[in-house]
Amino acid sequence: MATRNAMTAGDAVYARYSSELQNPRSCDDQITELRQALERRGGCFDERLVFSDSEVSGGIWERDGLQALLLAVEAGRVRRIFVEDLSRLSRDKEDSARIEKLLAYRDVSVVTLDGMVYDGSTGSALAFTFQSARRGAVPERPRRKTRRGLRGSHRDGKSTGGRCFGFEVEGLKLKVNDTEARVVRRIFSLYIEGLGYAAIAERLNAEAVPEPRTRAEPVRAGCTRASARCCAIPSMSVNSRSACGSGSGTRRRASA
Repeated sequence: MATRNAMTAGDAVYARYSSELQNPRSCDDQITELRQALERRGGCFDERLVFSDSEVSGGIWERDGLQALLLAVEAGRVRRIFVEDLSRLSRDKEDSARIEKLLAYRDVSVVTLDGMVYDGSTGSALAFTFQSARRGAVPERPRRKTRRGLRGSHRDGKSTGGRCFGFEVEGLKLKVNDTEARVVRRIFSLYIEGLGYAAIAERLNAEAVPEPRTRAEPVRAGCTRASARCCAIPSMSVNSRSACGSGSGTRRRASA
């Protein structure tokens, strides 16, 4: 096993997307999430150790970003490589074996976003081989790619779908709706005063505040205006942020 200078070796990040039909921001989104994973594991993000390849298949060996990463490994500058999954490094079984052999020789581990660490041990080497072969045969699940894209849109302040009371969409960007924002602030003020949902609903009804109901959504049979308002308050009481990618859907609303 080759030696490297542990004092100078750092954590590298590698991102790749394969087709010009995919979102060009894909690499940036991957790098953002890999940086977060790296820092959660106590690493120090270094721009000089960020490598990427855009619009190039994982079945191609001669990729500029990949080759630059492997050169950094051979130079002893890398101790860990963070990737979304092993298919980002390669979708070719032979190339994956070459990469795994080099990394084991240089004592470099691979960390993926699902929490797996491939450190060159016997069990790890078998897992690396199996996962590389599986990734090469099975395309990346669309759900994971979709959620990554939604998180990127959320970081950019763009709408990720749905209707969030207190906001409106203007040119794909979320913008505060001043009229609805006053209602949101009113709800929080009443809550701080100690009022519950029902009491807040009664107060808003008394002040003739419009309900957040679309024209196509009628009042349910047997549902009074006060109880309907009470049911609507949790979704109305949204301040200035929403959380993307949690819950059963692609976005949940969170009060601040």
